[in-house]
Amino acid sequence: MLKIINRVTNLISIGGCSDKNGGCDPKATCSRNATTKAVKCTCKAGYTNTGTPMNVVCKDSCTVNNGDCGSYATCSHDAITNAAICTCKAGYTNTGSATNVVCKDSCTVNNGDCGSYATCSHDAITNAAICTCKAGYTNTGSATNVVCKDSCTVNNGDCGSYATCSHDAITNAAICTLMQSVIAINDSREVLTTEVDKMCTDKRSQPTND
Repeated sequence: MLKIINRVTNLISIGGCSDKNGGCDPKATCSRNATTKAVKCTCKAGYTNTGTPMNVVCKDSCTVNNGDCGSYATCSHDAITNAAICTCKAGYTNTGSATNVVCKDSCTVNNGDCGSYATCSHDAITNAAICTCKAGYTNTGSATNVVCKDSCTVNNGDCGSYATCSHDAITNAAICTLMQSVIAINDSREVLTTEVDKMCTDKRSQPTND
C-alpha cells in the first residue's frame, strides 16, 4: 500500500506543468499551487482568456473587444513584451495615461493645441485636428505647426507701403487704409488735372481770328 501511494505521489510530482504545459493553451503559462498541486493556466501578455478559469482559452487581446481600447483607439502589440497597446486615432487625444488610455476629441482638449488665436477643426478625410488662424491673424509657422500672429505685424497685413493696417471693430479682419499723405497727393493731382482740363476747354471755346 505504501508503494502505491509513493508511486501516485511520484506521478503527481513528475506531471503538472512539465507535461504538455500542464494542459494549458500554448499561449498561456502554467503554474502549480504549492499546496494543492493544482495547475493554473494564465494567458501570456497580449492574450485574453475567452474561456473560463477552469478552461482557459487564450486569444489575441486586440481581437477581443479591441483590447479594451475603446472605439476611438487602435490596438496593437508592444514589440518587446507583446502586451496590448492602445493608441488614440487621428483627431483624438489621450487624456488618461499610458496604461489607461482615454481618447477624447482633440479639439475639446486645450483647443487641439492650436492656441488662443486659432480655431480647431477636423480634416474631412483623415479626421486629424487642423488649426486655422482666426480673422486678423496670419500663420507664420507651417501647415503642421500653426503659429498665429497679428496680421498687421506681418508684412503690414499685405497692405503695401502706402497704407496702414488696422482691424475691423466687429470681425477683427485686417483693414488697409490709404495714408493721408497719399490721399493729399491724389487730391492735388485731381485738382491739377481738373484745372488743366478746364483751361483746355476754355481755349477750345475761344473764337479764332481768320
